[in-house]
Amino acid sequence: MKHKHIYLFFLALAAFQSSVSAERVAFFYALEQDLTAFEQLAGPPLTSKKNGESNVHTYLVGKHRVYASKMGSGSVQTAVSTQALLSVNRCDLVISCGPAGGLGEGLEIGNWVVANRMVAYQKGIFDSTGFSLTSSSEVDLADPNLIDLLPQKLPKADIASGEIFIASDSYRRELNSLSGCSLVEMNLFGLAMTMRHHDLSGIHFRIISDFANANASADFRSFTDSYDGKGGILVHQFISNLPSSGLSPIEYPNLRRLLE
Repeated sequence: MKHKHIYLFFLALAAFQSSVSAERVAFFYALEQDLTAFEQLAGPPLTSKKNGESNVHTYLVGKHRVYASKMGSGSVQTAVSTQALLSVNRCDLVISCGPAGGLGEGLEIGNWVVANRMVAYQKGIFDSTGFSLTSSSEVDLADPNLIDLLPQKLPKADIASGEIFIASDSYRRELNSLSGCSLVEMNLFGLAMTMRHHDLSGIHFRIISDFANANASADFRSFTDSYDGKGGILVHQFISNLPSSGLSPIEYPNLRRLLE
């Protein structure tokens, strides 16, 4: 009878929880500096486990359990890494941060954006007229409810994603024209496809690390050498602002003791 009443209590809470609430959050990062900065705020991981080729670290941020893992290089590796985490850890929300190259004008290295639309620029049709994208090449990523929780206002950006590190002036112009995107990176395509498989929403922060031109390789190295991990701080701030689901045992220690 005791367990039945507790079950009904949590069932009632579930009916009223916010559409943007989350008990368990998946955090995917590209640069180690972001995990270091996140950990300085969250504290050391509760657990660290090897899952295939990926390391999954578990943290507690307020009332949220956070599972963090590195995305890897390229959308295929990102899909493998994210699937490895999400297949064994039930999550309510996905957050990612990482670098991106600038395709548009008026951009500056070090500027942050939040992903609006992802275009998989290598997914499409190649026929007698050449290569073209299709409707399945695009995924809308921006959730207004999540964007409202940002600790600071960030511009939204459409982002091309694929397997290639772009370091060519001519291909930069071609990709900008093909995709209509202002940025390009190597993770969002794989991440978005895995999120769709698990029916998850999320928010994705990107920092401009280079301009995807002939100087991109040198600019990217210079960026990573001096990068301070601001993305990890941004992710921690966002999770701290995130409403809890009201369903986590962490929030009800007395009830948890009754069940033990």
